[in-house]
Amino acid sequence: MYRTVLRDYIENLYGQVGQILRTQGYNTPLTTLITRVEAFINEKCTYLHFNTERNAVQLFESIRLFQLQRPQRPNGMDQNQLRTVLNGVLGPTGLNIAGINTQLQNAIANLPEAGPRELSLVKVVDFYGKVSEDPHEWLDQFNRAATANQWQDNRLLDIAKGYLKGAAGDWVKAATAATAGANQIA
Repeated sequence: MYRTVLRDYIENLYGQVGQILRTQGYNTPLTTLITRVEAFINEKCTYLHFNTERNAVQLFESIRLFQLQRPQRPNGMDQNQLRTVLNGVLGPTGLNIAGINTQLQNAIANLPEAGPRELSLVKVVDFYGKVSEDPHEWLDQFNRAATANQWQDNRLLDIAKGYLKGAAGDWVKAATAATAGANQIA
């Protein structure tokens, strides 16, 4: 088809070139030009046609070679194969949501009572023991945070030590070391 369209285009082009030459006063036949152009077109079309076919053949060969090297997969599963896969994933009784929910609730009910979970909702500012800081105000803030965060009473002293910095941190470190030394002697 492309040769037919090309041929019509070229014939039309020859007619236009001939008409332009005649309007300019040249009555030269176009046979030499046509012969040369036709030879050039013939050569290029043959080259393009040959390379197009060769490239298509190479492409098809590459695709076929790829298909042969690729492992073959089954096109589908029958009902038994699907059942085997689902049993392997979900178990022989399938996915029993109600049963799993009951088992989960029983497991939660049988957990040992751990008490309320400690949180970190309210933040406490560090206390440095500076003159500008009020230790009573800081202790009130710490106690409010301890209540809101559900900190256990037996951990309050250790948590408070973590917020004491600078001179206050040095003091608590010395007091803790002195208490530990007194306990070891006794």
